[in-house]
Amino acid sequence: MASFCYSNNGDVIVLDFSCGGAPGQTRIDGKIWKRDIAAEHAPGRGQITGKWPIHSDAAGVGPGQVDEAMAEAKKLGVPTEYDRKTGCAIFTDRKHRKKFCRAHGLHDNDGGFGDA
Repeated sequence: MASFCYSNNGDVIVLDFSCGGAPGQTRIDGKIWKRDIAAEHAPGRGQITGKWPIHSDAAGVGPGQVDEAMAEAKKLGVPTEYDRKTGCAIFTDRKHRKKFCRAHGLHDNDGGFGDA
């Protein structure tokens, strides 16, 4: 999940959507909120889409496989929690995500310089 800013008459709210799933506008309580990319990158706001922890669908498993996946990650030296409802892997920071990807032979398409 990633966070995106939406504005309406000067008010700004932050909503979470899956990566690539943020609509250009949304209706909440009868008000139309339009995506505000400038607010997402405003000085002092930080990088909203870079908040931690993050839930990864791609590194996740089926909900019935969570216990097995947690045991496997621990065995590989990268203890990792999983969301029991969705099966998403939960990464606490960049270093954790990098170690997890390397241990499991995964490539991070959203990673930057120095990521797996």
